[in-house]
Amino acid sequence: MATYKEHKEALRKQKEQAQAIRNEVFSDKAEKLATDLVRISTGDVYKIIQKFGRKYEESTIIKIEPENVQHHIDEAKKVRELAEIMASVK
Repeated sequence: MATYKEHKEALRKQKEQAQAIRNEVFSDKAEKLATDLVRISTGDVYKIIQKFGRKYEESTIIKIEPENVQHHIDEAKKVRELAEIMASVK
């Protein structure tokens, strides 16, 4: 079993790694695949879920599995098309 010091060090490293990913997701270096999908330099794709009343940078990010990326891109296109249709109906 890990000591408290080892456990705390592992948590610190995990937090630093998560913050580095978060910084890259919200940077200009990330390739934007859709409105809420970005690909970072490692090739991983993340979905940004913005929460009402919070800053964009405080949004939740979720890693998307490679086999599901196309599904999420298609879903974003469908949502955009539906939004355009709804806007034109008024």
